[in-house]
Amino acid sequence: MAIKVARNLASPNILDMLSMTGGYALHELAPPRSFIGKTLIELDLRRRFNIYILGIKDVLTDEFILMPPAERQIKDSDLLLILGQAADVEKASRK
Repeated sequence: MAIKVARNLASPNILDMLSMTGGYALHELAPPRSFIGKTLIELDLRRRFNIYILGIKDVLTDEFILMPPAERQIKDSDLLLILGQAADVEKASRK
């Protein structure tokens, strides 16, 4: 986790918010504790928060998965690339 935080501080994140039409934006988010160890299908983020996971980057290995499969388990070293409205992303990040 310390490595993850250090990398985020060392390189500014240009994807924090890229504005789109209809109030949607791309957000990069470290997964909340409640997401860790669960699969995308278990989290059911589309139904619960109206957000979409477009990609996952493992900050320890630099591996990036575009359109990750529903069976992908979230790790504490992941950064999630999310499409959604800011308020919906904020709700999900507090869970």
